Amino acid sequence: MGGRPRYRPRVHLRRFATPALFLLASLFASAACSKPKEAERVTVLASLFPACDFSGRLLEADGSVHCLAFGGHDVRGGSAAIGGEATTWAGDAKLLIVGGGVDGWVEPWAKEARKGKEIKVFRLGDRVPSTAEIGKEDTSDPYVWLDTERARLFAKALGEELARVDKGHALAIQQRATALEEKMARFDESLAPRAASLATPKYATSRPFLGPFAERWKLALVASGPADDSEKPASVVARANAAGATVFVIDRTRPESKDFLDAAKAAGLATRLVDPIGLGAGGQDGTYEAFINRFFDDLSKP
Repeated sequence: MGGRPRYRPRVHLRRFATPALFLLASLFASAACSKPKEAERVTVLASLFPACDFSGRLLEADGSVHCLAFGGHDVRGGSAAIGGEATTWAGDAKLLIVGGGVDGWVEPWAKEARKGKEIKVFRLGDRVPSTAEIGKEDTSDPYVWLDTERARLFAKALGEELARVDKGHALAIQQRATALEEKMARFDESLAPRAASLATPKYATSRPFLGPFAERWKLALVASGPADDSEKPASVVARANAAGATVFVIDRTRPESKDFLDAAKAAGLATRLVDPIGLGAGGQDGTYEAFINRFFDDLSKP
């Protein structure tokens, strides 16, 4: 009795190989199709150096930021003219960031460069509160970025806007915005000893740009020139003298700065030359913090 023979099924590999390979290929193809598409890099156009710096730090490698100065030049590279490469930037941009009134040429230029094509616009003056211009309560002093507390609000609002524009990198932008806001808070605190050394003089300015800075650090700002060229430098200096100013602060980025300097010296006022928009701090490695520290340096010079 040899017992019942054990049955072993024979697997015909050729018969099953093709369907199995087809199944594996289908699985791989399905995985490839379901792989998240890489988010598009957005292009942002900004007219002022602080906006350029903050945007670059919020986007990092996820986007491109092109910076315009008042002549239409790239602040960081200093090369692109308003009619050249900058026009291409405007055509590609998803967001245009403008200041609180000191760069009114930007929006009309961008509209023309884009041939009427719409673009989202972030207006700093709509998102961050300003201060009243001296003697004109209905007119604002738009240089809000010179106040480091307002700069924190600026960075936060800008992060929110960029996250809406660049949904593919929204989470990363929000995380960077939180980190940047915290860094700005620490930077603001670190400036208190420097500000204390500026508290004694009474200040006047060639144009209305010191208001937010003076309000933040409780400086005595007694007079300022108009935002336009409606008053001669000698007249502005005479008003400053009458208001009891001891230091006259001049925007050195303006073509009339020498006239103000001569008039202030002739009146016996101490003078300071400053850059309130960041053109001097706009190098390739420039930062908002370097810009503000330089502003402090210039105000502190004897």
